[in-house]
Amino acid sequence: MSSTRWHKRAFGAESEHPKEPCAFGDVPGIVLKTSRSTLHPAAPRVCCLMLLSVSKRVEFSASRRLHISGWSDAKNLAVFGPETNARYGTGRNYVAYFVFTGPVNQSNGMLINISEIKERAGKIVRERFDHKFLNKDNPSFRNIAPTAENIARQLYVDIAPLFSDVDANLAVCHLSESPDHGATFYSNGAGEANYWLEFSAARKTMSPLLSIEENTRLFGPATSLHGHNYRARLTFRAKKLDPEVPLVRRDAIDGCERSLRDELDHRYLNQDVPEESSYYYGGLGRVSLRARECRRAVASYPFTRARRFFRGSLE
Repeated sequence: MSSTRWHKRAFGAESEHPKEPCAFGDVPGIVLKTSRSTLHPAAPRVCCLMLLSVSKRVEFSASRRLHISGWSDAKNLAVFGPETNARYGTGRNYVAYFVFTGPVNQSNGMLINISEIKERAGKIVRERFDHKFLNKDNPSFRNIAPTAENIARQLYVDIAPLFSDVDANLAVCHLSESPDHGATFYSNGAGEANYWLEFSAARKTMSPLLSIEENTRLFGPATSLHGHNYRARLTFRAKKLDPEVPLVRRDAIDGCERSLRDELDHRYLNQDVPEESSYYYGGLGRVSLRARECRRAVASYPFTRARRFFRGSLE
């Protein structure tokens, strides 16, 4: 997949015409050069350098044990959950996404050859991660727990230097270890842990500030009572990922899930959630639902540092 954004620098033949503001809505800070088209000399041409992002998906399977030998069994259980009791590890099917950014090569029209990503990144994955018991077979995890965040970080550390000979930069490594949990490591050292929580609820999509006619015109049949299955995403972020300290504890996540389910699961949101009932979308108009409770749950544990924050979203 790829995405495009405009870059401040311009390419193409130099023009005798002065630089002009961006023609695309006069976007602040973006200046384009104008030149004459080689096909139609009388027609002005606007060129700019585009930055793209390209990602490559790589799958692998591995086993791991979330356990720190210097901790007590009780602490390991609180931080990592029941997986810590699996002495010989638990198996996972992982999906890694390597995201590259940079300018398009004008000679071949590509940011980077996808085949190069597959060959170079795939070789590292096969040799160091695929069908391995990471705690023993990968030296990088001898002294640190192979959490999803640490695996994403190590994939980035191992693979980024392999592309020093190309203009594209490995900007992000995202790792999915299950439908409910994933992690992301960024080139600036930041890291994220994402957890998906599910609940079901009923609602009327309507605003108490509008008349029945206005609500019907805006929301149509959704103004009638109906139900949905929701997935709420909790994102915990560290500006600098510390591989020796878990980004978020398992008991903190469990606390967030209990808090969310207690208030929202199998509820009629317009009536059963008073603090949200004055907002349209039947109480789901704000993405911050249960954020306060989750912040309290996370902040109550010593391994959660102040530089981490909570972000919630729904789909």
